[in-house]
Amino acid sequence: IPAKEAILKADGVEELEPVVTSKNTWVAPFVNAEETEYLVIEDAFPNGKPEALTKGGLLFTERETVDKVEKMKVCTCLNPLHTVLAVFGCLLGYNLIANEMKDEDLVKLVKEIGYVEGLPVVVNPGIIDPKAFIDQVLNVRIPNPFMPDTPQRIATDTSQKLGIRFGETIKAYIAKGMDIKKLRYIPVVFAGWLRYCLAIDDEGNAFTPSSDPLLAYAQEELKAFSLGYEGSFESLK
Repeated sequence: IPAKEAILKADGVEELEPVVTSKNTWVAPFVNAEETEYLVIEDAFPNGKPEALTKGGLLFTERETVDKVEKMKVCTCLNPLHTVLAVFGCLLGYNLIANEMKDEDLVKLVKEIGYVEGLPVVVNPGIIDPKAFIDQVLNVRIPNPFMPDTPQRIATDTSQKLGIRFGETIKAYIAKGMDIKKLRYIPVVFAGWLRYCLAIDDEGNAFTPSSDPLLAYAQEELKAFSLGYEGSFESLK
């Protein structure tokens, strides 16, 4: 990434130019790496476990726990928060996820969804503490300016993600006999995605939504709506 290359050069790092091989493949002299990393692996090694990998932070555990870690991440502690920032980032004109963490309203939104609405029903894998995971996601991982993730990229296929990233929390509330009417912020995400499908940002400018298999369907259903409409649904039927 040229911007990061410029920073490294300003710090005096030399020989940063990428190497292009004879087969036209690129070898990068530097990479963008995250400070926070997790790698949880099923402890099943018929030829002997590579114990030395634990020194690098790898976690070995049974398959059921690996599945729980993945569900914790995908359904509560990371992916849902990314999707929130993707949808609203596009509407608010952001081009970098990290910059959204400077917006107090967006920070409040992801914190409410993660800590208040998701954490009470999260699948706790035991090997990683869910709250500590969210802490690192919101305080270290997402705000990292050296990770070039864009809301436009993450907004891809949002229609396919909503059911997994938020529906599992809703189902958990129902399964536990909890009042789903207390969920205030997750419904905002669904409303935000419908608003996103109008392809008009909050400044009234048109933008190109990211690829999504249900985008055309959603836009057809929403064609009677326009930015600023405050009437009832019934009046549009």
